[in-house]
Amino acid sequence: MQTDLQAWSQADADGKALYEQADYSGAISRWLDALISLEETPSNARSRARALKGIALAHGRMGDVEAQLRYLERALEEHYRAPAPTLDEDHRFRAECLCRLGDAYRFLEEYAGAADCFAAAAELADRIQNHDLTVECLMGWGYVAEAAGDVVSALNILNRARDIARVCPMLSDLEVRLDRSIRDMLLAATEL
Repeated sequence: MQTDLQAWSQADADGKALYEQADYSGAISRWLDALISLEETPSNARSRARALKGIALAHGRMGDVEAQLRYLERALEEHYRAPAPTLDEDHRFRAECLCRLGDAYRFLEEYAGAADCFAAAAELADRIQNHDLTVECLMGWGYVAEAAGDVVSALNILNRARDIARVCPMLSDLEVRLDRSIRDMLLAATEL
């Protein structure tokens, strides 16, 4: 007979594999099995949070943004219950969840909520010096500011993202994309 941890590990591995194969319904089912296999205790909180995040991402891939929001919020709540945080890992998990929440709020055109999520995610990612994630969060935040009509903030945020991308060789493609976005925003602002 499998232990709770073995059952969780198998269901989690299956969920990841199905997600990678774009079988999002199958992935959700296995991650739900993973949740069922673990008691709701603080010692299981990180594992439960990972399964909830997987479910959220799969719902997002299927276009169910409302479910994505619900599961990401639950993943963050569960993650905060975990004892003795390991800062880098916990900051990365929270930043990733907040960034995906920002994406979902942006899709729903809830720009204030999206901006809050992207800002918090960028701060966490920057704290652990995860440059790719910091740039991704700043880009989301900048595009939300532009969509909300705050071009000055958008330009400031995107310039910050570009400055980070500029010093990271692996982010050179993002630097080019940011240069283009900034140029387009400046052109649009001068045409007003």
